[in-house]
Amino acid sequence: MKILGGGGEVTEVRIGLTESGEVRADYGQSQSVLTQAQPHGELLELLR
Repeated sequence: MKILGGGGEVTEVRIGLTESGEVRADYGQSQSVLTQAQPHGELLELLR
């Protein structure tokens, strides 16, 4: 997916599951495990 920032910059983000079942977002040279239960839990359900 692509996200448009407030300054007009576009960031491509890839979202998927880790081997342990957590939701991970990769963007640029970085990655994050998404831990906020409600919004990312809903995303996790969509990915499963």
